[in-house]
Amino acid sequence: MKEKLKKILKRSYKWIILLICAIILYAILEDLFEYEKLKIDVIIYEIIVLKFRTNALTEFMKIFTNLGRSICTN
Repeated sequence: MKEKLKKILKRSYKWIILLICAIILYAILEDLFEYEKLKIDVIIYEIIVLKFRTNALTEFMKIFTNLGRSICTN
């Protein structure tokens, strides 16, 4: 029985990984459509804005934002 299960897992590991990724994507999308802010947004905001904000980083983020604008407007 164990050998048969190992053989099946070896043969279809890509499908298993794909299924796990699909479940994770579904969970993220469900949270996204259910709530306005995700928990990860709050965590990233606290890390970047509250802990790492400095004058030097602000200038870097302005450059980064302007790069994003030029890509999106084309």
